Amino acid sequence: MNLAESMPASADDWHLAELTQALRTPAVGRAMVLSERPEALAALGISDRCSVRTSADEAAVWQSLRCQHQALPVQAGSLDLLVLHEVLDGDQPELIAAARHCLRAGGRLLILAHGCLSPGRWRSAGRDCPRVRLGPLRHRLAQFGFESRRWHGRSIGGLSGALQQDWQQPFLPLCEYLLVDARRRAAPPNVRLVRFTRPKVAVGAGTALDGMSRESVL
Repeated sequence: MNLAESMPASADDWHLAELTQALRTPAVGRAMVLSERPEALAALGISDRCSVRTSADEAAVWQSLRCQHQALPVQAGSLDLLVLHEVLDGDQPELIAAARHCLRAGGRLLILAHGCLSPGRWRSAGRDCPRVRLGPLRHRLAQFGFESRRWHGRSIGGLSGALQQDWQQPFLPLCEYLLVDARRRAAPPNVRLVRFTRPKVAVGAGTALDGMSRESVL
């Protein structure tokens, strides 16, 4: 049974359906899901036959797998897929760094999170879920050697259809739920940020560039 096709098209269930669609690959390999709300996860296995949590005992086992991102129980470069489920707001470099550490070169990172129109609905239900800020998230992904392949947003208010747009599109930040698909590059980009200060020029001698100093900020 295709879980994505059997899921209802409500706003609350959209992220699970989109996740199963995004993972429709011949071989996924080893995968891990990090989530602040494990009770919201229904599919624990990624295959043609999804293993679905149905009992309280299985839920208790899943709860025992919680850990801090600084000490994930996996070896460096051992994961083919890592899913960040409602734990990222876009400006958390330590979490992006941990994701890169766990993924192999070419490994896949999926980020599912709430857009700017969604938090009010969740907070009214007693939850405070993080929002994705697209600018900081795009910057962090590039900084830590990820190639952003797809930004997918569910349309405003749960309307039928989805916005399949690049991050530059003006309406993507207005979506209520977002899926970001990225891959880890073989090596991080060799980027060194340099900040130039105001030139200090002695009167009557040299040029403006003679007195210019620079300071590395990384």
